[in-house]
Amino acid sequence: MKHKETGITKSGYYGFSWTTFFFGFFPALFRGDFITFIGGFVISIIIGILTWGIGYLFIGLIWAFMYNKYRAGLENLDSCISDKAALN
Repeated sequence: MKHKETGITKSGYYGFSWTTFFFGFFPALFRGDFITFIGGFVISIIIGILTWGIGYLFIGLIWAFMYNKYRAGLENLDSCISDKAALN
């Protein structure tokens, strides 16, 4: 990713998050995103209890598709993807 004003580039991931798929909300905890970890963990436990575990699988799959884009947005609010000019 490249900051629009300063030009500083930082590497990051885009697309499906395999670590989030396999480890749930724990990658957010290890990356210092405590609020996302606590919120996601509590919601997934509640839905898992209410649906006997089936709902947790759906939450994990959906969150694995969303997490990298969410994390990139948190870190670089004024940045864009610098892979190709068409993507910016």
